[in-house]
Amino acid sequence: MTGLQFSTPLTEVELGGQALERWPRELFVSAELATQALNHFLDFGKQDPALEWIRIDAFPRETLWESPEGREAWERANPRKT
Repeated sequence: MTGLQFSTPLTEVELGGQALERWPRELFVSAELATQALNHFLDFGKQDPALEWIRIDAFPRETLWESPEGREAWERANPRKT
């Protein structure tokens, strides 16, 4: 990622069964970087300043559904291909 430029939100993220959203791929990191961030937080109780962080409300997203009713309607309109 360069600065605050994001690609089109395409990666589906389910938020605890409360909503399904699409997020830009730049928000996802390797297991190595995720481990670094987690270990720093566990050791120091704060974000690692060596990493670039973005607020959850500061990136483009697309909401596909919210609420149980929205999920049911979306699943009926978009059946999973098996």
